[in-house]
Amino acid sequence: MFSLATVFFRQQGLLLLLIFLAFQSIRAEDGISQSCIQHRSEHLFKVDTGGGILPLHNFTLSLTLKENTVYLKWVAENEMNTEKFVIQRSTDGTSFKNLGDTPPAGPINTLTEYNKSDDVSGISLAVAYYRIRAEDNRGNFAYSNVVPVRLSKADGFSFWPMPFTSSLNLTYNASVSSAIKLEVYDNSGRQVLQQQFSLNRGMNQLSVNGVAGLSHGLYHVRITDLMSNVVAFAKMAK
Repeated sequence: MFSLATVFFRQQGLLLLLIFLAFQSIRAEDGISQSCIQHRSEHLFKVDTGGGILPLHNFTLSLTLKENTVYLKWVAENEMNTEKFVIQRSTDGTSFKNLGDTPPAGPINTLTEYNKSDDVSGISLAVAYYRIRAEDNRGNFAYSNVVPVRLSKADGFSFWPMPFTSSLNLTYNASVSSAIKLEVYDNSGRQVLQQQFSLNRGMNQLSVNGVAGLSHGLYHVRITDLMSNVVAFAKMAK
């Protein structure tokens, strides 16, 4: 009788030990699961401390030079969290300095246009480079495209005769073989002509088409080097 009781209690003890070990295993697995959930939660809801890129769309800059003033026009969309647009200028296209800033003014999902100007009358540069930097208050930022503009009076080209009548010629001295795009605007800013030319190295004599039908008045010319993207400006009269 004693032997049977001993066997019974040993079996009960073994059963209790197995139940205890199984309970400990479940607790350990539950701890690992909670740790994983906490880790994933921290990853998904991690706070952005800055240094990222602003989600601007269609962030594009264009320039026009009139007399001694560079007119900057840029557009941007999805300006959420943008705090300011900083106008920057460079002498080499690499190192930029701030010229000023302006706050955003557009709705989040609407393409908005901005206009600023830069007086370059006291600057002795052949070419200046411009860009716009968008910033928020946490260090996030985005850059527009970089646009070069030729400021030197020695542009390497000339139009003749001046004033023109039914024909117009362009003399262009190119340092390397290249291509240019010629755009002509009337005094209201409306584009009236556009033409592209292939250039050989050295002096090129080119004929501008379509000028006979233009009205008498003052015209602004924009010439873009399609290899370097350098932009030059001139005025002419009919």
